[in-house]
Amino acid sequence: MSLSLNSQVAMSRPSAISPRPVLTPPVVLPGGVPLTLSTPPPKAPTPPPSTSTPIPSPIPLPIPSPHSPMFSPLIGQSANPSNHWSPVPHWPPMPILHNNNVGSLQQELLDMQRHFNSAQLDPKTKRACNKMSVVQTQHLEAQIVDLHCLNSEQERMLKNHQVEYKLLQAEVKTLVDSAAASAASTAQAKAYKAFISKNGLCPGHLGWPDRLT
Repeated sequence: MSLSLNSQVAMSRPSAISPRPVLTPPVVLPGGVPLTLSTPPPKAPTPPPSTSTPIPSPIPLPIPSPHSPMFSPLIGQSANPSNHWSPVPHWPPMPILHNNNVGSLQQELLDMQRHFNSAQLDPKTKRACNKMSVVQTQHLEAQIVDLHCLNSEQERMLKNHQVEYKLLQAEVKTLVDSAAASAASTAQAKAYKAFISKNGLCPGHLGWPDRLT
């Protein structure tokens, strides 16, 4: 009787009770697009490791010994650290004030300030002198250019004077030649007159002109 009751109860119960899905209201974004929640797919069960697939073994790394040449630079540096580290610089000691008089210290400070101001003025004075030298150099260069132009003009005038002098020399030579020819003709006429008067010849004799001029 009990077995049949239990079997009836077991037959009346369902084999698997599935949960009912819970309905949730859709979420709307500010842009008006509803947000849909998607459930991730179920993960596939990973198969158990089989004995047929080989398991990779770790690769052995060579560890050098302390006597390897790879460690020789390090051993040398550790043995002689002076080859690797630079020496500490020796800074000059700070000056010690042997005078505690405030007035003398202020006077010394004023002297240093005056010396500093004069040292600052020296470059300014040098720059002003350099600017003045540049201006003077430009002025001298302009004067040199003017002198070159004047020299060229004087050379041109000298060449013209030389040409004129040569022309005058030619004219003077011509005048001297004509004067010499005139003097020769005058002397010849005088000699002709003297010859006629001495010999008592008539002027028309032997084809000579009757009157000498």
